[in-house]
Amino acid sequence: MIFPGLVSVTFRQLKPDEIVRLAAAAGLKGIEWGGDIHVPPGKSDIARQVRRLTQGAGLQVASYGSYYSVGVSRVEEFGNVLDTAGELGAPIIRIWAGNQGSAQPSPPACNAMRSIAGRQSLSGGCRIAGGASEDYRRRLADITRELADQAKRRRLDLAFEFHGGTLTDTVDSTLALLSAINHPNVKTYWQPSPPACNAMRSIAGRQSLRSSVAGGVPAGIPIEDCAEGLKRVLPWLANIHVGSWSSDWKERRALSENEAAWQRFLNIAAVTGRDHFALLEFVCNDDPAVLGQDAATLKQLLAGLRSLGEEGPKLSQGHSLGAG
Repeated sequence: MIFPGLVSVTFRQLKPDEIVRLAAAAGLKGIEWGGDIHVPPGKSDIARQVRRLTQGAGLQVASYGSYYSVGVSRVEEFGNVLDTAGELGAPIIRIWAGNQGSAQPSPPACNAMRSIAGRQSLSGGCRIAGGASEDYRRRLADITRELADQAKRRRLDLAFEFHGGTLTDTVDSTLALLSAINHPNVKTYWQPSPPACNAMRSIAGRQSLRSSVAGGVPAGIPIEDCAEGLKRVLPWLANIHVGSWSSDWKERRALSENEAAWQRFLNIAAVTGRDHFALLEFVCNDDPAVLGQDAATLKQLLAGLRSLGEEGPKLSQGHSLGAG
């Protein structure tokens, strides 16, 4: 079953008790608590307090949205993340698959060394066309496997953020990483995410073109591609981040403007037969008053799962998410 929920970082400006009241009033069932502002790692007293607030309002702690980045954060820091997730009562810890996209060369210095002339390789195993090196991928897989063993002893799962600028920026790269890790306690989140954006990074090292925006699909990315990608990650699916953006990525939009696409995605996710949270992440203008509207849309979509079947409403050929 898929439950409606909220990512707390949607409202970084609010305190945990305010977020709990908002989520409960909107009829949501759970909250993913972020580790940057609301429940920092190592702050067990805050984690216990937030757990009491959440459960006292009849909500579940959906997950702990940590910012632990495999291969970047120190391994010894993970103990604090585990302890905090335990005190929070979270069944899943969200983690990040490094800080390099699948299309990036492995050593950070390589971006400055890219050859405009198009040479295929540079010193130190740097590849322009081949993406992150195999050594880098193996190292992240090995570290994640060790972290997953620790989590398993606590009866916790780990789930990668499906995000640009990491090794889970595309479906292919995500599946390759999960296969290399090969651990039952390692899963992935999912959100519509364009594989093309990382390939558009500037040789000069500028930020990728809005590739890190969560929850929407940019102009020109067909819904069919996103749907097929979601189907491929279903065996490892943990939760879904839900949001709505304009086609040019400049504005957050009401979820109702992309209702047909999200009905399709949620119906696909429902076929796993497992429990998942569909977590609202970001709203128009970061306005708490907007949450009720998006929550109502999400609950309506989830109510329609059984009646619409796996594929959901049909979309016209070439349709893409993002109201123009």
